[in-house]
Amino acid sequence: MSKITIPRQIIRALWLLEKEGFPAYVVGGSLRDALMGNPPHDWDVTTPALPDRMLEIFTAAGYTTIPTGLAHGTVTVLVEHTPIECTTYRIDGEYTDARHPESVRFTDRIADDLARRDFTVNAMACRLPHIAKWDENEPALAQGLTVSADELEIVDLYGGREDLSRGIIRCVGDPATRLTEDALRILRGVRFCVQLGFSPDPATEQALFDCRAGLSHISAERIAAELTRTLACPLPCGDGLRLMSRAGLWQYILPEVKNSNISKYFECEDDLLCAVDSLPNCAEMRLALLLCGTDEAGAKAACRRLKLSNKMTEAVSSYVGAIDRSCPKTEAETRRYMAALGAYAEGALAVAAACHADEKKGYEAALTRAGAIRARGDCLAVADLAVDGKMLMKELGLRGRAVGEMLAKLLDVVLEDAANNEKEILLRIAGEM
Repeated sequence: MSKITIPRQIIRALWLLEKEGFPAYVVGGSLRDALMGNPPHDWDVTTPALPDRMLEIFTAAGYTTIPTGLAHGTVTVLVEHTPIECTTYRIDGEYTDARHPESVRFTDRIADDLARRDFTVNAMACRLPHIAKWDENEPALAQGLTVSADELEIVDLYGGREDLSRGIIRCVGDPATRLTEDALRILRGVRFCVQLGFSPDPATEQALFDCRAGLSHISAERIAAELTRTLACPLPCGDGLRLMSRAGLWQYILPEVKNSNISKYFECEDDLLCAVDSLPNCAEMRLALLLCGTDEAGAKAACRRLKLSNKMTEAVSSYVGAIDRSCPKTEAETRRYMAALGAYAEGALAVAAACHADEKKGYEAALTRAGAIRARGDCLAVADLAVDGKMLMKELGLRGRAVGEMLAKLLDVVLEDAANNEKEILLRIAGEM
């Protein structure tokens, strides 16, 4: 945590605010990631400047601005196509729907703004103390800046840096208050544990359990977004899923994990969660494994309840539906498996391997064969045959339904032996048929 790199686009936004007399801080998750040495995906800035004044400052400098949420003090400025969210210091009003404050009140104190944030590691802010004195030729404005954390004015009122070093997720202030205000923070806390490889402090974990009923007020889309982001984390997510289990969250997120017949494949839930960690960091594959105790229709129903995209629903349900397919043992069987499942074949093999420990080596061998088949470009669909319907009509005089039936038979021939996918060979075989 000794060095922080701030890109030139962010430096310029900070400078424009500072030279107009408004302190400007990098804040929240962007600072957390920077302190950990990870490039932030998004940069957030907070300042006492009111939204209309920010619009004036950035527009006068020639930058595109988007009034993202003026009522809540947020303006997005595009600096060299980089979106930067700039928000006025604010105090949140009462939360009445377990999600959003009824009102916000702007303030000129950074401490007020940090007090409303969720977790200590997200409740820090940093400022470049001398930035207002720079002129247009300051190198950092063109190149960005890498500085020691000691050179920054860091506001850390709740021990966020210490929690970063300890690997702890801890609520700002009273955990029950924070999680009752916005129940989505329950799932965000779990995601941060997985994403950062951290653990919750005891009081925060207890609050996850005590406040879990608040999730019933959260929309399916929001729950799905947090769940899929958790499952897609590059780090193993099993510990985070165990935290969900200890906190009693499955009934609000994915009740199938508790209600379905996972014992068909695993002796206990913990074995299932260990298997999830054996898969790549693919949300669709990991979600399919969590739904292994259902069937294809049950998986589709779960995905639709979560309002997942049609594409993700198709992938997850295809993986679940293929779990009990016979493991392909030869190249021909592997091609037929791939023809049946299309783009989902390799993922289905990986999910099945995680479910069937006694056949794991067989599925892994099938995965290797499937990779070689993809690399060679073997024919796996009628569209990839060396002949088409027009050729069959011209050369053999076939018509109507007979054309499609013959193409299906020729595909079966090619799936059995990829070397048969030659025009002359297929026309000969079709003629013999």
